[in-house]
Amino acid sequence: MALARYFLAVNARAGAIVKLRQAKPAPEGNAAGDLGREQRLRTAGVVQVRSSSELAAYMAFSLQERRVMAYDEQGQTVLLRFRSLRMVKDELQGDTRFFMKGNWILRYDALERQELIPGTRTKKLYLKYTSNYFILNKNDVSDFTAWLEKAHQTWDPEAASQ
Repeated sequence: MALARYFLAVNARAGAIVKLRQAKPAPEGNAAGDLGREQRLRTAGVVQVRSSSELAAYMAFSLQERRVMAYDEQGQTVLLRFRSLRMVKDELQGDTRFFMKGNWILRYDALERQELIPGTRTKKLYLKYTSNYFILNKNDVSDFTAWLEKAHQTWDPEAASQ
């Protein structure tokens, strides 16, 4: 009985989504709709990032409310045009300055401190310039530590030697 109610609810929700999609007006701007979309994104405060070098300027990325948030070195949070972290990961692929997990991406020099959560082997990774932190699963701690040491040796040799 509960399973039947579940399917009814899912089907009702899917029908509502289809109706919402049909009710959306056509995009403004040129034939492809790019001009109207660009303007809507700009007015919504969404930042257009055009290259991986522009992405690399941010310290960290996380997914919040189905939007990618970037954290810059001034402590500002910026909303990016990406809908998933997979798109950001594809842009940053091969850049060893970044450690990438399912819900967040961290640049090596963005880490202020690490804190072990009491009673677990899970860590909180606190970011510089913000009060935000990321959770690092206990299974990823050794990979993270090895990456962090290698990144500091590669990108910041004098800080690694101290």
